[in-house]
Amino acid sequence: NPLIALEGTVFAELLGEVRGVDLLDVGCGTGRHSIPLVAAGARVTGVDFSGGMLDRARAKAGAEGSPRS
Repeated sequence: NPLIALEGTVFAELLGEVRGVDLLDVGCGTGRHSIPLVAAGARVTGVDFSGGMLDRARAKAGAEGSPRS
């Protein structure tokens, strides 16, 4: 989906530098935003109503410690 790729670029530009910042990703789903934010140095807490989505996010490479429920 090209919109997802575009959104990722725009989202990162809008947030700017996140190293050392505490962030809350509400409705984090599979960690599409949480994981890149952690890679950029943010401390991210991801929440989602779906335990299955959180499990999928935790299983992704780079997800160590995030998202948390």
